[in-house]
Amino acid sequence: MSISSVEFNEIIKFPFQDPKWFSRLCLQGGALMALSMFIVGIPFTIGYIIRCIQKGVAGDTMLPDWSEWGEFWKLGVRGFLANLVYLLPMAILWSFIGVLIIVVIIALEANPNADALALVIPLVAFLGYGLSMVYSLVLWFVQPAIFTAIAAGADVRTAANPKVLWAYIKTNFAHIILGIAIAYLAGMIASFGMFVFFIGYFLTAGFGMAVTGYTYGIIYRQSSYRFT
Repeated sequence: MSISSVEFNEIIKFPFQDPKWFSRLCLQGGALMALSMFIVGIPFTIGYIIRCIQKGVAGDTMLPDWSEWGEFWKLGVRGFLANLVYLLPMAILWSFIGVLIIVVIIALEANPNADALALVIPLVAFLGYGLSMVYSLVLWFVQPAIFTAIAAGADVRTAANPKVLWAYIKTNFAHIILGIAIAYLAGMIASFGMFVFFIGYFLTAGFGMAVTGYTYGIIYRQSSYRFT
C-alpha cells in the first residue's frame, strides 16, 4: 500500500475542486480559526478536519459545507475528548514543574546563598522541555490516529484506547509519516498568509486543515486496518 501519484494529485486538488471553494475553504476556514482562539471553538476546528478525513475515505471532492457546523461540533467534541487523554500527561508534568519552581523560589528567598538550589530551576525546565519534545513526537502519530478513528465512527473510548491506536499506527506507520510530512507542508503553505497583515492566515488556514484531513482519509481508505 502506498500513496500513488494519482492520489497525491487528488490531495492537492481537493481544496479547489469544489465550485464554492472560496466560501467553503477560505471564509469558513477563517471563521473556524477565529473560533479556535477560544476553548469552545476548538471542537469545531477538529470536527472540520475529521469531516475532511471522511471526505478522503469516501473520495468525495466536495468541501464540508456551512450547513455542517453541527456535525463539526459532534465530531470535534469526540475528537477533543479522546485527544485530551493524551494531553493530560504534559499538563500534569508542567503543573508539577511549576509547583516545584515556586517551592525553589520560596526556598531561595529564605536562603539567598543557596547557589546549588538555584540550579534546580534551569535543570527542571530543561528536563521538562526535553520530555515535551519527545512526547510531541508521539502525539504526531497519535493525533492523526485518533481523528481517523472518530471519522471511521469509533466512540471516544475506542479512539483513546492505546492498543487500538498502536495497532493502526503499526499497520500504517510509513504512510502516517508521509501524511505528517504532507500536513506539515500544507501548514507551511497556509502560514504564508501571515505575511498578508497576519489576517491572511485566516484565509489560508482552511487549506492546511482540508489537505491534512483528506490525506489521512486516503491513508485510511487504503489501509487494511479498520476501527469498526
